[in-house]
Amino acid sequence: MKGSIDWDEEVYPISCSGELFALLEKLPKEQWFERDPYDGETLLHAAARGPNVKAAVALLQNGLDPNDSINATYPTAAHVAVDYGNIA
Repeated sequence: MKGSIDWDEEVYPISCSGELFALLEKLPKEQWFERDPYDGETLLHAAARGPNVKAAVALLQNGLDPNDSINATYPTAAHVAVDYGNIA
């Protein structure tokens, strides 16, 4: 898989289903740090929407920050996890 991530076709349809780790396995790790050009979300934001524990752990272990946001008006991945009830 080359080029930029297709957020609308690849990420968002599977973010709530728990299948995000399968996508991570296909992407080069440098792409794990890309942001959605529309709202600045990261793959960690997407992982926080559903049962994506394996993906979230992999992203965190590779340096994505759960408190990162493009600005004060956009939620962090930690906020998304709380909003979707995905907290331990």
